[in-house]
Amino acid sequence: MVQLVIDAELRAKLKGGNAKVTIVDESGKPLGHYLPDDLYQSILDALAPAGENDRSEALDEYRNGNHISTADVLASIQESAQRWAGQP
Repeated sequence: MVQLVIDAELRAKLKGGNAKVTIVDESGKPLGHYLPDDLYQSILDALAPAGENDRSEALDEYRNGNHISTADVLASIQESAQRWAGQP
C-alpha cells in the first residue's frame, strides 16, 4: 500500500480527515474516496468478522456488564452516517 503524507492545506480539503471525501479530477470525474481510519476499520470489521475466540471474549464481557446500550449504538451509527455523507 502506498503511504501519502499530507500537509495542512490538503488536510483542510479532506475536512480535517474526519469525514468521507470523494476525490475527483478537473472534470469532476470521481477518482476515488478518502475515508477516515475509523470508518475504514469498521468496513474491514464488517467484511472480516471477528474470530470465534473474539466472540467468546465479547460474550464474557457482555455477561459481566461490559456492553453499550442500543441508544449508544444508534448514536454511533448516526454519527458514522453523517461522516459518510461528508459532514464532520
